[in-house]
Amino acid sequence: MKKTILEKIYYNCQLGMYFDDIKKLSKGFVVYSNYVKDKSWNYYVGFTAKNILDFQKNLGEAEMFLESKKRQLCFALSPLTKINKKVYSYVTANYQKYEEEIILLCRKIAKTQKLSEDYSFKRIDNKTQKDLFIKTFKICKTQTSDGDTYPALSEDYFFALEHSFNHVGDWEFSHYLSFYKNKPIGMVSVCSKGKFCGIYGAGTVVQHRKKGVFSNLFKHIYDEQLLLGRKYFFCSTKRNSANHRFYNKLGFKDQYVVELWEQKIFKNL
Repeated sequence: MKKTILEKIYYNCQLGMYFDDIKKLSKGFVVYSNYVKDKSWNYYVGFTAKNILDFQKNLGEAEMFLESKKRQLCFALSPLTKINKKVYSYVTANYQKYEEEIILLCRKIAKTQKLSEDYSFKRIDNKTQKDLFIKTFKICKTQTSDGDTYPALSEDYFFALEHSFNHVGDWEFSHYLSFYKNKPIGMVSVCSKGKFCGIYGAGTVVQHRKKGVFSNLFKHIYDEQLLLGRKYFFCSTKRNSANHRFYNKLGFKDQYVVELWEQKIFKNL
């Protein structure tokens, strides 16, 4: 599969999950959230630049739009971004890279750890379970332990999650829970279309981590989504993180790296 094909799918399927809007510009587009106010929760992506002036013009248009939303400019360099070495040197001199994100693809899941019958997994399908999912998400995403790839999330992210349940579009959103003795202990959100299935927002409560809970939850999702015609399962995480190593062991293979950049000096918006 071409990297650019997977990247287009990756950004498109995020719309409605956590990013809830998109702005098409002269070159490329901005994906952003009206709920999450974190400075990095918007990206200018998919643009091209033949020279430095072209790059400045493109980023200027993105910056003006984001300022109207009271947001800071962040941009992603990826397979969809077409810039030459001279422009890239300008980027490294005038902006700061704050993260590298790896996009991974799974076509065959690795063997998972066997769990006791006390554990079970289910796709939610009603209002009560929706509320239970959000509650479980909050617990999982506000608990942290040593070695976690991501810090605890702020309340903004939970508003974005609630909004995703009302999403109407080409991509189908579904949400799964894992249980221990009928008590919810973990969750993951899935966005799917055609042969593709994206994995987002996975989490497990601290006391049940590193026991194979998520691996088995993903196996449950994998088997169910295969029957629905899915063929490619993908996710993203920070490069060289504990999550990155975990997904590799689970059967995901690295596809490409996205460099995330931001302004060196932020404005007070």
